[in-house]
Amino acid sequence: MNNNSIVFCASCNEPGHSRRTSRLCRLNPRNQVDNDVQMEDAQQQQSSVNTVYCSACNEPGHSRRTFARCRLNPRNMNLELDEEIPS
Repeated sequence: MNNNSIVFCASCNEPGHSRRTSRLCRLNPRNQVDNDVQMEDAQQQQSSVNTVYCSACNEPGHSRRTFARCRLNPRNMNLELDEEIPS
């Protein structure tokens, strides 16, 4: 194969294929579906591995008692007491 017979895709400008519908084209919609599924799988695996737990309340999603949504955050406890005071 000499250099004059190499075809280039009009969509992605990559050599080796001439159409977007080629299985070699990175812009082929069928290839995009496979990439999306692989990305979702990778994100699910990563999120399950990187889950942090609070050392105070042992709930997932935060690592410190001073986090705003931690149930043992002293600031949140003061707010709860203020709400119970009758006006």
